[in-house]
Amino acid sequence: MFTWSRSPAGAQWWLAFAVAAAALLASGQSVGSDPDRHEEPLFSGQVQVPAGKRHILSFTTRSYYRSARIAGSVQAVGGSANDIRVLVVKGQSIIFDSGKRRTIVMSVDFSEPGQYTLIFDNTFSLVSAKVVSGTVSLVNWGLDPARNAAERQKVAARYTKAVSIVRKLYDALKADERVLGTTQLFALPKVQLVDDGTINARANWFENALYINTGVFDFTDSAGDKGDDVLAAILAHELSHIFYRHPGYGSHPGVKGLFDELRGVTALDRVQEKEADVLGIRVACQAGFDPNGMLILMSKFAASDPSASSFMRNHPSGIARLNYLQAEPAKCESWQAKGRGAQMNSQKAVEGVAGTVVAQTTIIQGKVIGEDGAPLKGAVIQITRTDIPAHYSCETNESGEYFYGGLQIGNYDVVVKVDGVVKDSINKVRSSTSQPLYHEFDLHRIRMKNDAMNRAASTGGQLTNEQKREMTPEQIAAFEKAKSERAERLSKDKGVDDAYNAGMQAFDAKLFDVAVEMFKKAAEANTNPTNTPVILAHLAQATTSLAATKTGEDRDVALQQAIDAWGRVIAAAPNAAAYHNNYGLALARAGKLTEAEVELLKAAAIDPAGGGRYFFNLGALLVNVGKTEEATAAFKRAIDMAPSYAEAYFQYANCLMAKAQTTPDGKTIPPPGAKEAYEQYLALTPTGPNSAGAKAMLNFIAFQAR
Repeated sequence: MFTWSRSPAGAQWWLAFAVAAAALLASGQSVGSDPDRHEEPLFSGQVQVPAGKRHILSFTTRSYYRSARIAGSVQAVGGSANDIRVLVVKGQSIIFDSGKRRTIVMSVDFSEPGQYTLIFDNTFSLVSAKVVSGTVSLVNWGLDPARNAAERQKVAARYTKAVSIVRKLYDALKADERVLGTTQLFALPKVQLVDDGTINARANWFENALYINTGVFDFTDSAGDKGDDVLAAILAHELSHIFYRHPGYGSHPGVKGLFDELRGVTALDRVQEKEADVLGIRVACQAGFDPNGMLILMSKFAASDPSASSFMRNHPSGIARLNYLQAEPAKCESWQAKGRGAQMNSQKAVEGVAGTVVAQTTIIQGKVIGEDGAPLKGAVIQITRTDIPAHYSCETNESGEYFYGGLQIGNYDVVVKVDGVVKDSINKVRSSTSQPLYHEFDLHRIRMKNDAMNRAASTGGQLTNEQKREMTPEQIAAFEKAKSERAERLSKDKGVDDAYNAGMQAFDAKLFDVAVEMFKKAAEANTNPTNTPVILAHLAQATTSLAATKTGEDRDVALQQAIDAWGRVIAAAPNAAAYHNNYGLALARAGKLTEAEVELLKAAAIDPAGGGRYFFNLGALLVNVGKTEEATAAFKRAIDMAPSYAEAYFQYANCLMAKAQTTPDGKTIPPPGAKEAYEQYLALTPTGPNSAGAKAMLNFIAFQAR
């Protein structure tokens, strides 16, 4: 049985609780005369994919297979071309793309663990819905027992090692606290392994938890017999952030980790990083580990990643770290040798931190994306100081990254040149010592934006000769028919039609700022009340998508504009449940949960059968932005409205488990209702898409109870 679902991205973090759970086993019906062949349908029958939309099916496997294929065929009907685009995505990478076709026969490998997504893509069709029919199955020839057994043993051993090291570090730091009289650490932190191959670890003092990517263990394994000392250095550093309760390591989900600090991409100031470095190396020593582990860690990290190595060679903060840490091992070893135990005090824990800034220097770094969408090597970055005449330059590496360290604090202009031509720039930016200046120059987006604007300005929604040369006669006919149908549906007014077409093209290219302006023009020029909800709904959706690309105050402003736009849609079409649902989700993104609930209740009143789904979507949104408490309430409301909605029980249980408590002896105590929710999920759908996960969680809860 394969786990597959249409759950939102980010909602599968329950796996962290089930480190020791058994791997997902394949099952199904044997086909033909091959007894080892197992097949289970991922898609069977037919589905309508609306114009401009996608139909998505996802599944996750945590096991290795001897051989496994996503296999089958589908056909599309609708529009003049009767075509659809089929994609298969693994993680964030497209591993199969059919292109726009009428009939697609596919066979895609999924033998290795990962999250796979099957997409029926109709976003290229602005008017016509497509009916997709056929069968796509998950076919496998059995698990690879040797690889799976080795993987389970490796994960279990790594988890055990991490817990053991954390306990030693915790005991050493608590011994200090008994001398200091403080109670910064109130319980042994939870340890969670994150199935992520990148090298990173992070702490969250609000949750009292340490999160360790599996890539960290691959990294520490390269340190040979010093691997435990390097791992202890990483964990001691993160534990120190919990001890100090540093800002940025609290309750929100986007906190950065140790290796982000080494790359200089966190918002933590250097004083806080030094506090964690110094306290961490001392605690590791007192716990019996080689205090040189931190120095080995930095050296190994620099050697393993060329971009990080370049950064460490030139980053003045990295040099300062090595300087102030080099003296620490001798001090710790002296304490350890003399058996003095917990002799630190809060003053010594941060001794000299406030006064050891060697020089007021800063960094300018970032990345350049070429016009083809790939990282651009060899772009020239010109840096000019504007308050005092000074000029610097560097080039991007193979990853498109640039770095210039040791700059004095001041105002700078930064220009990117390609083949001697200025492509983009930022002006009068102020550097600081607390945070490197990072800027990504996206030349691909600039080109796409310019192309879209040029098309909108020069063609009035018509195909250019160049575009026609790239299209088949069927595609040209489909475009012309879609254009005709849009004209009938919207208005005979050319200004409205041109602006609307330009907005749709910009939206498809993910140029949401351009799409917003075009839809605004269409809305302002429109005089036909029948067209109003359609135009305003596209404006609201484009504004919502634009807000998702923003941060800080810009995001808040864009979200409010999206909310205002959806309000206008509701005023134009007050009896459309889908519009109330979208309005409610926009309000939730802005943190206006009370108003969001009102709109979702209106949607449920108009469409009672969809009430559970509306609140389930709200819960999924809240999970993805880290509001677990509010998500719990939303999934509970979905259950109340649709008592047979199995997926709502599963996600409700996941949210409850996020509030599980850890006893001093390391046991996890699940909150009331979590066990019952998992059981109800299995009662409603014993072989459902998340049945393996629910069973694993119940086994985990039972194990903890023993």
